[in-house]
Amino acid sequence: MRLCFSLSTVQVISDDYGATSQCNFYIAREAIWVIPMAFVFPKKSRLIPEINKWVGILKESGLFSYYVGQFTSNATHCLVPPGKENGVTTLVLSLTDFAGIFTVLGVGLVLSLVVFLLEKTVHSLNHKINY
Repeated sequence: MRLCFSLSTVQVISDDYGATSQCNFYIAREAIWVIPMAFVFPKKSRLIPEINKWVGILKESGLFSYYVGQFTSNATHCLVPPGKENGVTTLVLSLTDFAGIFTVLGVGLVLSLVVFLLEKTVHSLNHKINY
């Protein structure tokens, strides 16, 4: 899946960069799930050993990577970490860029305070009723 997924993703990046001249996508360097390249043949086909040999030669010689690079040449500009593309200055985040995170934090704190006060109130009412 890594080969297919990576190739598909690089093609998407290449097409997008060709259309917008911007790097709107990023591929992580770490492989999540690696599956080798595969072709499908009927069982016991006489072609399997020959195809295996040629696929091995293409991969080991670097021809497969070369042809993929030719096929997705627009993507090379975007295959770097975000903010490192040519012509892009260092990414600087401001406090307003984190407004959503701080909003979630604030709402969470307020809700937890309300629940805490309700628990204390209910506990004190139950305690007074029992005496």
